[in-house]
Amino acid sequence: MDVLRILGKTFNFNMTVRRAGEWGVPINLAKNAWTGVIGSVYNGTADIGIAHVTLTYLRLRVMDHCPVFINLPHVLSAKPKRISTLYNLVKPFDKIIWFLLPALLSLVIVVFIKVNQAG
Repeated sequence: MDVLRILGKTFNFNMTVRRAGEWGVPINLAKNAWTGVIGSVYNGTADIGIAHVTLTYLRLRVMDHCPVFINLPHVLSAKPKRISTLYNLVKPFDKIIWFLLPALLSLVIVVFIKVNQAG
């Protein structure tokens, strides 16, 4: 806990530590309703959950986990929503870059043509 408090001060974030009564049991699979740590992370009342959780098929359908190589608690986070591959291609650059890129390309082509005509 002391390490988390030091990290919080260093990186300027707040945290609240709560104990869940259980790891997580599905209440309603059709609605992905869960109890415990998994339920708190899945419905957004917690950003992450740390627990000794047995990774089952049902739990892995709704949670991502940080793999561990020794017997320590798993760090759980909600599965990210799927986004299109086109968005993944466009996402790294700001909108201004996408507006300037065609202009720069046009300028390079014009300069290239002028240099070839002069020489």
